[in-house]
Amino acid sequence: MSVQDLQDRLSVPGGDRHAYQLAVASLDFARHDTADPAPAGLQILQDAGLRPAEAYGLVAILPSGDFEEVRLSEPFDLRGRGVERFIAFRSDRFFRFSLAGAPVLWGEAQLRGAVLYGLARPGPDEALYLDVPGGTDRPIGEGDLLDLADPGVERVVIGPKPAAAFTVEVIYNGVPKPFQVRRDDRVKSLLDAALAAFAPIPNPHTLSIWRGGHELEDGHTLAQSGVKPNDKLLLRPSKVKGGR
Repeated sequence: MSVQDLQDRLSVPGGDRHAYQLAVASLDFARHDTADPAPAGLQILQDAGLRPAEAYGLVAILPSGDFEEVRLSEPFDLRGRGVERFIAFRSDRFFRFSLAGAPVLWGEAQLRGAVLYGLARPGPDEALYLDVPGGTDRPIGEGDLLDLADPGVERVVIGPKPAAAFTVEVIYNGVPKPFQVRRDDRVKSLLDAALAAFAPIPNPHTLSIWRGGHELEDGHTLAQSGVKPNDKLLLRPSKVKGGR
């Protein structure tokens, strides 16, 4: 018997039992044990108290982080790899998607963002995004739902956390209007939104956004321009823009 085998056997009261962790359609794992070192998937479900076990599907999360479907009639060796983790689903259909480049199996058509974050564990300055080929990747919040039933394999990637939105006020001819912006938005984006909100405006191509007596450059971000939450900005004629 190897040292690892002995550690696995001693990790559970009773000595000859083998520990595993199991969650049901979530990451809320509970500890279980079995006397069989290589139980079939069906036995794993039964020992965890899931009835009828035949109604469930089972996946294992391997030490590498990979997901593996566990056949209910085939043995799964619990020895020598530490405490195994399993997720059971009351379904025999699995949906495949990619999470941070790794394939994942999930037994429900909808997956909560909080579970995705628990699986991916992005850094404090990172967030998850749904990859949109040819378009803009869509941020996924912990309260969002990812629909795995859509055609094709979903691809979820990790990227920098989006900047938080804040409000600024743009004033034109003495009339103020609020706008939701982000630090990495371009001044031109805010200018276009203001022109649309105050339309119709004569000669809109001659106007710019101003802050504290300074004309902001269209190509700069709001952060580069020093724009802060609750700033009062002006929409007024530019000193450099002319007619077309």
